[in-house]
Amino acid sequence: GLYQVAGTSTTGADFGTFGNALKSVAAAISDLEDAGVYSPGHILALNKNQYSQLSSSISTGVIEMTEVMKLLGTGGRIVKNSNVTVDYGLLFPAPLDVNRKFFDIVETVPPQHDVYFKDNSNTSDIGVRQITRLGVRFKHQSSSGTGTDIAVSKISSI
Repeated sequence: GLYQVAGTSTTGADFGTFGNALKSVAAAISDLEDAGVYSPGHILALNKNQYSQLSSSISTGVIEMTEVMKLLGTGGRIVKNSNVTVDYGLLFPAPLDVNRKFFDIVETVPPQHDVYFKDNSNTSDIGVRQITRLGVRFKHQSSSGTGTDIAVSKISSI
């Protein structure tokens, strides 16, 4: 659902070339800041192809993934997600207390408690699990009615 929510767009450059990932992420952070989204940390979600390109991008001893991680800041992470389309990435604020102004996690279904026997016999140890459903609620949705949010940036052409 983050593609549909992305209200900020950045045109990046092919991650297969050293330096392009760093430039693309820096441009996306700058575009988020231009939209009024200032965060001390960001999450970068990538398809497995772009993740692999980034993780193997090394030049004269400089590991580009390490440099991108520094740029992502406090609580920043790079995640590999098969739902992210090839040649695109998503960038959004990291789940830090200071970023609650952009989005929060809401419980969409009341929790249920499940008590069970661990090996399905009446004599085994008992286990307990809590089952619920969580969702992300974005707080800066566009007034145009499109349902997009400026705090999520789609990075294309990577």
